[in-house]
Amino acid sequence: MTKIVIIGSDGMLGSAFVKVLSQRKQEIIALTIKDIDITQLQSVNHLKDYEFDIIINCAAFTAVDQAETDQSMAYSVNSLGVKNLAIFASENNKKLVHFSTDYVFAGDKKLYIESDSTGPISIYGKSKLEGEQEIQRILDINQYLILRTAWLYGPNGKNFVKTMLNLAQTRNEINVVGDQYGAPTYSFDLVAWTLALVDMGSCGIYHAVNSGSSSWCLFAKRIFQMQKQKVQVNCISTEEYPTPASRPKYSILCNKKLEKVLSYKIRKWEEALSEYLISINI
Repeated sequence: MTKIVIIGSDGMLGSAFVKVLSQRKQEIIALTIKDIDITQLQSVNHLKDYEFDIIINCAAFTAVDQAETDQSMAYSVNSLGVKNLAIFASENNKKLVHFSTDYVFAGDKKLYIESDSTGPISIYGKSKLEGEQEIQRILDINQYLILRTAWLYGPNGKNFVKTMLNLAQTRNEINVVGDQYGAPTYSFDLVAWTLALVDMGSCGIYHAVNSGSSSWCLFAKRIFQMQKQKVQVNCISTEEYPTPASRPKYSILCNKKLEKVLSYKIRKWEEALSEYLISINI
């Protein structure tokens, strides 16, 4: 059976991989920053101490606004760190699975496929794109799998769903941006797609998101509707809610390539959201 190393195993996505793979009785090596600091090549080379076949990199700097002021950290983790993992994978004949973002796109197109031109408008997006490019520069295509995802939520870690539920504890009215569109995605669905692709030996770039699309405002409204919470959600414009980082207006990723390879329809984001909310209400 394939042995997998999970980098960033204590984060939202990494912990989901640990849970699913443990349930599958698959051999895993779960590493946190205390074990491996991907920004240091010398630290990454300690991976030689373990026996494994595939690296799944869940480590990332995801604070979009903070990246504008802490650019060195964003590039260090999202670009240099990924480069170091790619170098290790190349020198030791390992496959690298990596996650990127819809924010590598400018947001001037209603639906993005894998081959569309990138054009990030934030430091976060630029640093993530650099990470993609380092992988493609260093590794042969059959040695890497890059999954671009979007608006990720799930247990263990900060995300939009948790933020909305926390705000609702002290407010009965919330303003949410209504003119940015994407595809909310459940962490455990992303894990399932990734492992299916790994099992099939897939490589290259895939857009991995739940089906459908939403604005942040509609996303918030659906959360409260499903929770049966009476919260007034007001849709406001991006201009009315200025942030340090620019965000794409439209960053909806097309998942048709993923569906074709998996040979099944990917469920709608609303269905996935409902499952997540039920799980945290138990």
